[in-house]
Amino acid sequence: MLRVLLATLAGFLFTMFAICAAYTWQESKAQLWGELGYGWLSFDAWARAWEVKEAFAGAILTFGLAIIAEFTTKRASPVLRLIGWGERFAAHPATVGMLLALTFGLPRLAANISKPTPPAEAKNLLYVMVDTWRADHVGWLGYERPVTPKLDQLVRSGVVCERAISASGWTKPSVATQLTGLLPSIHGAVSQPVRRPDGSQVPVNGTMLPPGVTTWIETLRGRGWETAMFSANPNILPSHGFDQGASHFVDYVNHPENTDGFDHGRAEHMLPDVREWIDAQATEGGRFAAYVHLMDPHYPFVAPAPFKGTFDKTGLDFQLDGIICGQWVNGELNRDDIGERELERIKAIYDEEILYTDYYLAPFIKGIQRDYPDTVVVLISDHGEEFLEHGQLGHGQSVYAELVNVPLVIWAPQLEPDRIPWQVRSLDVLPTLIELVGTIRSEKDLPLLGSSLLDIEDGHRLALMESGGDERPPWHWRSVSDGEYKMIQRLENRPDMTETQDQIPVLDPRETENGNYMLLYQLSTDRAETTDLFELDKTRARRLRSLGEDQIRSLHTQLDWFGTEHIYKLGTKSGGLGADADQLAKLGYADLEDQ
Repeated sequence: MLRVLLATLAGFLFTMFAICAAYTWQESKAQLWGELGYGWLSFDAWARAWEVKEAFAGAILTFGLAIIAEFTTKRASPVLRLIGWGERFAAHPATVGMLLALTFGLPRLAANISKPTPPAEAKNLLYVMVDTWRADHVGWLGYERPVTPKLDQLVRSGVVCERAISASGWTKPSVATQLTGLLPSIHGAVSQPVRRPDGSQVPVNGTMLPPGVTTWIETLRGRGWETAMFSANPNILPSHGFDQGASHFVDYVNHPENTDGFDHGRAEHMLPDVREWIDAQATEGGRFAAYVHLMDPHYPFVAPAPFKGTFDKTGLDFQLDGIICGQWVNGELNRDDIGERELERIKAIYDEEILYTDYYLAPFIKGIQRDYPDTVVVLISDHGEEFLEHGQLGHGQSVYAELVNVPLVIWAPQLEPDRIPWQVRSLDVLPTLIELVGTIRSEKDLPLLGSSLLDIEDGHRLALMESGGDERPPWHWRSVSDGEYKMIQRLENRPDMTETQDQIPVLDPRETENGNYMLLYQLSTDRAETTDLFELDKTRARRLRSLGEDQIRSLHTQLDWFGTEHIYKLGTKSGGLGADADQLAKLGYADLEDQ
């Protein structure tokens, strides 16, 4: 019986070795690690691979064969004798020892030997993403309500970007842009899964961040940094392709400690976990890079005590959530249902969530800066929130200022405190932090549209914004801003996306409610984008549109904005809502029921 058990163990180890090796080879090929010069990541991924189900299947098969071999006689058929010989070989202690070394020792040894060392002058990186944070609800950017008293003090030692523009109006495309330095129409992570009642085909059905694009987390990991991601957003999870390059990933959406009354993804619980991981890396003497995605300002807005009730004195119980936003988009709710007092209520409880975040986030960042002074810190948001300024609630429906204007602050040992008054882009963050931490991207990475903020000159940077692609709502938004003027164009979804821009009719929104149209705003006098000037200056609007198209063509001459063919070439995840469907639905991101 001992021989059967040893053979079974050998079957488990051999299957684990083979499956993990094959998985790692496929991942390395998909991620282009070899081409990018990050080949050691293959060994790193192999050392961390753990395909238990497949290994147990191999063990069960081996156990069955070993039992057969035990009852095989010398007069058995050649096949049975071969099985008996295989059992004796597999059960030999030397074979088991060799498989143990190959399965658990070889990958880790190869990873340790091949792992590069960051340059001596390299810096650590802490990247904090605060979800759903409007720039006009930030104290240091002029908001009158005291929602960020602690951070207001802390940002005085950093570089404040007063006019930072996100590339999109919701999480998945905007975060992917910050991680890759690419526009949504280039990186391809633009949509959520969508179902139609009749089951008909949709243009894009749930794209993920394709493995062929490279994140700054991959870049730093490939250069020897220890990397971690901590995410409480159901879009920013491994199942959506966002764990690329992370040696450590903590999923707070599906965290085992979450209950109906306890959310481990709250800032007060997440940030100590991040600090513990950072301290562990520092103890081992390595450089660290951590991405932290906080969700507290995202609806529903329910700040815990003592923050609850700080600003809301309405006495109402009206709440903003995915259901309410969906009903508004579908026309089931209107302004008769959501009046000024309801708006006052949701703005107040939204601000209470920001106040809560400020209370825990500011001392966390200050502690990292104190204990690890050679750390670059980035504080940013992915998008804002709409409170009916342009007729919508929530986010994801447009690219107006309340959605794409976000806070951005950078602290670094080599940077003096400053305030940048010019328009900059979230596209600029990746090249900036790569330069600040002291490394370079691979020469074979896709070129970037953004450029380092360390090279900024007096003047605005041209900002491109994109949203749409998942038929929620059923149109595409794209925008170009030169800092003085902003053009917004709405286009209805088109299955083939083959029409040229000149063939798309440009209609005035006062003439149609559902067609394609363009808008123009003068930002120097109208930062809230309330007065459309398109009829007065169509030439300027079309010139801005052309500037945006020229930038896109400089990278991909055949790429239309949201070109479906390009997205499918990079890779999509289709055919189902995935394991995070319930969480996405709660946040208003996925259609789980036929409408």
